[in-house]
Amino acid sequence: ITDVTTGIRADDMFTLLLIDNNDIDANNADVPASGTTGIYVTDSNNVQIGEGSFAGNTGNNIDDFATGIRVEGGNNVTIDANDITDGNNGIYADNVGGLKIFDNFADGRAGKPGNGSGYGIYVGNSFDAQIGALNDGNTVEDYVVGIRVFNSDSADVKYNDVDETTWNGIEIASSDDVVVDRNTVDDSGWDNINVSDSNNADIT
Repeated sequence: ITDVTTGIRADDMFTLLLIDNNDIDANNADVPASGTTGIYVTDSNNVQIGEGSFAGNTGNNIDDFATGIRVEGGNNVTIDANDITDGNNGIYADNVGGLKIFDNFADGRAGKPGNGSGYGIYVGNSFDAQIGALNDGNTVEDYVVGIRVFNSDSADVKYNDVDETTWNGIEIASSDDVVVDRNTVDDSGWDNINVSDSNNADIT
């Protein structure tokens, strides 16, 4: 899929699989157009974006969109093994239950004009989200903020590799009982890990 403002759009689905090496490219060589999204899913349950659990599958390759993957609403959503390059936000999830974000690669390439001005991974208003796991951590580099968790209690942020952020590597804001464990964070412009307005954060 090339030369589009939204590569794949799905709304109000009960079971949705977006897996196995879909190549989605906005083909906007200079600046990702504002509002463009590679994969955009709203109010859908039982969603798999990426590799999936089937043998031999691979994730999606998403290039040159303002946001690589955006999910709003729904439950039981897994985003795994996707390759996202050249954009302002890598993965953006809001108000999602049962959210799992594993083994994705997101490179904002902030040195390129118009790129990397947002988040590698953003999770907002989502209870009990899992961002990375043993042998399934995410790699995020070249964004303003690597991983941001906002208003999302009981999130786990584990085994991720965050590099070269303009501001903070990992941000936890207005989120209680969050575990931030065994992440590697390098070359942050401000703090490697920043916690604000949050109670009972476990940082190891």
